[in-house]
Amino acid sequence: MYRLQLHIRVGQNIVPQIQPGVMTKRFHAFIFSVIQRIDPQFAVDLHNRKKRQLFSFFIDEDRILIHSPNKRVIQCLQQGLFEVERIDLRDWKGRIQEMHCKQIHESDIEAAFSTYVTLHFLTPTTFCHGKIYYPLPELYRVFTSANKAYEMATDLMVPPEQLQAIAYRIRIDYLNLQSKQVNFDSFRINGFTGKLELSLKTLTDQEQQLAWKLLVYGSLMGIGYKTAWGMGQTRIEPFEQKHFSNSR
Repeated sequence: MYRLQLHIRVGQNIVPQIQPGVMTKRFHAFIFSVIQRIDPQFAVDLHNRKKRQLFSFFIDEDRILIHSPNKRVIQCLQQGLFEVERIDLRDWKGRIQEMHCKQIHESDIEAAFSTYVTLHFLTPTTFCHGKIYYPLPELYRVFTSANKAYEMATDLMVPPEQLQAIAYRIRIDYLNLQSKQVNFDSFRINGFTGKLELSLKTLTDQEQQLAWKLLVYGSLMGIGYKTAWGMGQTRIEPFEQKHFSNSR
């Protein structure tokens, strides 16, 4: 798994932080334009991909985090962003000041293991099944989404019945959510943001390790629907604190 971190200087009279919606949809298109400039065929393959997209992003006030399990995605973005130097989304403009890449190994995830997990849902999150939205952090849906990120990063897939057995036995210690709607111009999606604290102590040792890995990979790639458009971006503790506390 890779994290590409961009430090941005936002233009004058522009709101620094972008909320998911039309602007993040434009940034999604911007990412494709950068990749296309470097490797046109790879960009076509990405665009035509039927499975979950190979990147997600979170736009903060002065930085942008892009995650991908695919090295070629990161290579194209590094080269392309170095050439363009600035990001122009019409109503939002920023100049790239610094760019850093970090490879996250499975050993890094294992070293940060904790039986107490906090998920911060930073941008509106929802789940979609059969064109129906489910804007609640039901744990089986959280783990099903995380399983897709886990598969992309490790080429391993946890069977649904095992996911179900894990999700149904995890203890929820704290939950605080707010409902938020995302406007993509041509359609709107209801989602949630907030904080979810979990205890994995009700699981076996092996299940604890697996649940931790799933949640970390899921948080890096985003949880739920439209993560490549900026939704479902999640911060997981204590992993972020242990590995990226000095990366701002």
